[in-house]
Amino acid sequence: MMNNIGKTLVLIHVALSLLALTWAGAILLQFVDWGWTTPRLDVSEHVPSELDKRIAALKEAERSANQALPAVKKSQDALFDAMDRYAQNHLFYRDELERLRNSGDKLVVKEFKIEDNALKLDVPRSGKPVFDQVVGDINTSYAKSVEELAKLHKDIDKLVAEHREWTEKNRLITAQLNGLDDEGKKSKVGLYELLEHEAQVQARIRFEKAYIEPQWADALKEAQDSLERRERLESTLERLKDFQKIKK
Repeated sequence: MMNNIGKTLVLIHVALSLLALTWAGAILLQFVDWGWTTPRLDVSEHVPSELDKRIAALKEAERSANQALPAVKKSQDALFDAMDRYAQNHLFYRDELERLRNSGDKLVVKEFKIEDNALKLDVPRSGKPVFDQVVGDINTSYAKSVEELAKLHKDIDKLVAEHREWTEKNRLITAQLNGLDDEGKKSKVGLYELLEHEAQVQARIRFEKAYIEPQWADALKEAQDSLERRERLESTLERLKDFQKIKK
């Protein structure tokens, strides 16, 4: 029993001796500089000890914390204020979106008020937007606009169908005028050609009429003169017959 205790104490003494020796060697060789009375020199400059570095780091952290805490406090206050107003703002935006989407009445839409290139709120940072003047071009909700758009598309489809019908009629009329078949090839005499031929015939008739009219007028004048001479001759003949009767 005593022998075991003695061996244990010897082992403990050896371990402590080795630990002390290691510590002494580290101090001697300056593995970790925890600070000396006079800071050690590295060439010509003093090197701060590990303790000095940690003290300086602690002071720097304390200074940074003191600089950041006011901003953190301000941000925390803004966060708490936003948390208090979140529900009200959420309900406001929900109702406003519902009104813009599904309102059946005449809609009044207002612009957001902008000041200093920023959106103005009734309460800074966490309030609701302040509205400005009315937007004149928007007076119906999204659902109403979709309904009107669908109706407009139906009207457009109807007009497109009518346009196609009139286009087909125009194509048929054009084919008849130009004498074209369904494939667009010349196959018969068109109305344009008939009209051109008729215009040429009318032109020739007018030319012939202009040529004949002077001659017809002269012939008519000669015929009129002949009739007048005949009437005078007949009158003279009647007088001669009456004279012969009287003579007898």
